Amino acid sequence: MIQLVRLIEVLNDLIRINNDRITVYEKAAMASRTISTDLKNVFHHLASESRKHVRALSTEVINLRGKPATGSTTMGKLYQVWSDLKAGITGVDSRSLLAYCLGTEDSIQKIYGKILAADIQFPPAIHEKILLQQQSLKNSHDLIIRYQHELIH
Repeated sequence: MIQLVRLIEVLNDLIRINNDRITVYEKAAMASRTISTDLKNVFHHLASESRKHVRALSTEVINLRGKPATGSTTMGKLYQVWSDLKAGITGVDSRSLLAYCLGTEDSIQKIYGKILAADIQFPPAIHEKILLQQQSLKNSHDLIIRYQHELIH
């Protein structure tokens, strides 16, 4: 029973993290009129990617007879306040957005890695789902890096 509760907690943590990621990319897409339409489309795509992850994780929580998380992490809430303040005072450009997004992606990769390395007995299907999400998020991480390099060159 304790293992099941822990599994639901971990899945809900991943839901909250993806909810934070949705907020980051929605705000990034709307943060500045100076970023390209292409970059805005990338940000919308990355938010959509996390919505897909949230749906998949929520389904697993429900299948385990749990209640899926709907909110964000405390860090995510703090970011929202900081982001709103910063955008209102200084404006935002592509470089600063991409730098923040890369930091977000780095953090998410670490979290997924720690969860997969933890001593949690994931059912094989859930373990595979988390691995696939981690790889999808890694691809997004690499995409952000490519956009940063394009700005430099």
